[in-house]
Amino acid sequence: MCDTSYSMYFQRYYDMNGDVIMFVTGLVALLPPNGALTVLVLNENMELLSVLVLPFAFVYQYMRICRPASINSLWVHVMTTSAVGVICALVAFNSYLIIVSIMYLSKTDFGYGVIVAHDANGLAIGRMVMFGAPSIVVYVIAGFCAFKSLKKIAEQGVSKQAKKLQRQFTVLISLQAVLPFVFYTLPTCAAYTAVYAGFSPTAIMRLYVALNAWGKCIHPMLCFVFMRPFRIAFIELVPKIARNFRTPIEEIAEGLDSPSTVQMEQKPKGNEENDFHGDSASEESTRFQNRRDFFW
Repeated sequence: MCDTSYSMYFQRYYDMNGDVIMFVTGLVALLPPNGALTVLVLNENMELLSVLVLPFAFVYQYMRICRPASINSLWVHVMTTSAVGVICALVAFNSYLIIVSIMYLSKTDFGYGVIVAHDANGLAIGRMVMFGAPSIVVYVIAGFCAFKSLKKIAEQGVSKQAKKLQRQFTVLISLQAVLPFVFYTLPTCAAYTAVYAGFSPTAIMRLYVALNAWGKCIHPMLCFVFMRPFRIAFIELVPKIARNFRTPIEEIAEGLDSPSTVQMEQKPKGNEENDFHGDSASEESTRFQNRRDFFW
């Protein structure tokens, strides 16, 4: 028996006599059967798409560095359209595997719905093929493009700073590619393998739930750990945001305490009108410059 919190909507898998039972909780339990099944399919396909769309960033980087002249050619558009078509077909097949073997039962007295997946062994085989084969192709393409891009950068006589930035970017997208593989693909394949082999996938599914949650919060942290320009931009942005959120009272107090205010009070009365217009123009220019610095 496998007890796990799969997500905030679909919780607790149970392996019972070849069937997989899923309790539907949260807001999804209030939906009709077709609505609950639709949310289940979307939830599964979003995880699958997180793996299938990985090569696009690597292929784009490869085309920009190694083949910039052919990036807008016809065959590139044909290959991109074909890749999108293959991804749509895989998502449709994944949806079929989910829908064909499940049945939504009526709500129980405890306030949740129940989804039963019949013939769990056959479903496990199909899902293993679904996750295994595309993942191999995805990571082969990503690895090839990353290797070729780094090799081209090393051969070209570009500046050291450009090489450093490009390598940091490659490391970042490589880690973004590794995250779904470690936090989603491997635990999923291991869980379905355990179901097909007749073992209890309890420990594996609990590990999968923990890794899936951590994977979503680790992803943005990588930008600050491995990309120095992101860290510098964030550090410079914080005081600018704080400066633009100052209250008018603080601005008035700073203006009264500034030396320019004291000097203005000591000036002759004949130049008050000219000084007023000059100070207004200077203040307006300063505010415009602050806004420009904030947005750029």
